[in-house]
Amino acid sequence: MGRAQERILQIQRELYDTDENHVKNTNMLQARVDEALGCGFVDRRTTYSDIDIVQQFSTDRIRYSAQAGGYYMEHGITPMDFLMMTERVAQSEVLDETEIERINELIALQLYPEAKKKLKRGFSVRLDRMTPRGDVYFNMHVMLTAMEEHRRIRFQYEIFDRHFRLVPKHDGQWYDISCYRFHFDSNAVYLYAGDATAGKKKTFRVERMVGVFMSNEITEKAEKYYGSCSEEEIHRQVNESVLHFDGDPIRLVLAVTYKPFIMEELWKMSRGTAKTTAEIDENTIRVEFDVRKGEPLVRVLASYADLIRVESPKEVAEDIRNLLCSAKRTYGI
Repeated sequence: MGRAQERILQIQRELYDTDENHVKNTNMLQARVDEALGCGFVDRRTTYSDIDIVQQFSTDRIRYSAQAGGYYMEHGITPMDFLMMTERVAQSEVLDETEIERINELIALQLYPEAKKKLKRGFSVRLDRMTPRGDVYFNMHVMLTAMEEHRRIRFQYEIFDRHFRLVPKHDGQWYDISCYRFHFDSNAVYLYAGDATAGKKKTFRVERMVGVFMSNEITEKAEKYYGSCSEEEIHRQVNESVLHFDGDPIRLVLAVTYKPFIMEELWKMSRGTAKTTAEIDENTIRVEFDVRKGEPLVRVLASYADLIRVESPKEVAEDIRNLLCSAKRTYGI
């Protein structure tokens, strides 16, 4: 491949993560091409010519925003769509010829090199379980940039209401946090961070973060929130936010006292399948989902005391009763 072709392909890669709200001007494109390919100084007229070629031959239309002062790409397919299609391939679903052509095109562009590896291994990240906002990748890009530049980020956050609908948390208050590391679960991405407003460490689900942008504030040191924890200890704390169970599959029916944190835990416990099926009274709802039975499940449900009551299956309720009776004898209650 000649140097001109490499430049054009790199410009196409650079424009792929843009939209009308996130543009790249000629100077930015020149700098990124030089950084990626080591081209040195490229005449501005050459860059304009390369952009024209991309406009002519790209499957997605390239636009120029005079208001924002830069170029962006109108996508026929978003990054979220792409990874959902790779997931369908991994699950042996049949795609039409247009979808297959686009997957091959994007892999050839090397926009998502990990996708090819995942397809070879026969699995992919279950992004179809995420809220289909379409901005998860932009959020990740902002957070990674903030980590590199040692800047905080600001955003709003969403939580589940009593019907598992996502609504703004704390009436849409803004969070001011320092980003430290990511944790990748099988169906979600978590950010481990320090909340400057609350003054404590927190874990956020990336797809629930809304309006993410990088602020001018400098990142706070991780020791302020985590002390001198080892890397293993920090990973252990992250893993506590993700629930896994092994055992025979069952349909769990619960009477739940509505609390946002309970809805969040039930959503994670069910891998995003929990549904509110009835309103029992003003404060109590019936929730159902499929899960695997086992001692960890019994202990988690028992930890909610009177906030959760198992209606079905009866053997799970009996296991919880036996566990609580054992605790009662242990503590002489």
